[in-house]
Amino acid sequence: MDAIKAIRDDYFLLLFLLILILLTIAVPSNPSRYYEFVEWKTIAALTGLLVITTGIKESGYLHNTALKILSKVRSERYLALLLAVMSVGLSMFLTNDVALLIIVPLTLSLQQLLNNNIKKMIIFEAIAVNVGSALTPIGNPQNLFLWHYSKVSFLLFIYRMMLPELILLGVLVFFTLLSFNNKPLCLDAIEKPETIDKKLLKIPSVLFLMFLVFF
Repeated sequence: MDAIKAIRDDYFLLLFLLILILLTIAVPSNPSRYYEFVEWKTIAALTGLLVITTGIKESGYLHNTALKILSKVRSERYLALLLAVMSVGLSMFLTNDVALLIIVPLTLSLQQLLNNNIKKMIIFEAIAVNVGSALTPIGNPQNLFLWHYSKVSFLLFIYRMMLPELILLGVLVFFTLLSFNNKPLCLDAIEKPETIDKKLLKIPSVLFLMFLVFF
């Protein structure tokens, strides 16, 4: 019953189902071939990443990391800047989508601890991972294609992308500082560090490394 209620309340899913029905009527095709229209490798990759990041989150590690960040950062502006810079750094070597799957759960953990509404920071994180991923050949699939096509070395690719990367980074920092003020961060309640489930943390961490090697 919960699954049925979740589907009924998911307006985007219902909208897509309606579009599917309309397209099926407009352009009839063999329903048995519909599975071929789905990029299952991408779905499997995203599912794996979600399982891994959920395991890390449930271990208590993200909660404790969020508390450590809040002990050092005192304003919305510098929290936004820190998360944006972290997004840039991670996306250079973990790809932009993987970086988001690390930063966004951390941001949501921060949001649970704060009275401040910091959900807008996720927008800047999405921009930041694209800024960071532009620098290296392995930052995103487009760069990987361009790197193979250009036949230049890994370091030469980074060197040639350095100037546009610095420009993009400057623009990102400027608009991040402009969009957030120095409003103090207010903890919702006094939070104590959780006891980290080391076993639960180790398993997804190892799987995450295997996942990166696989990709």
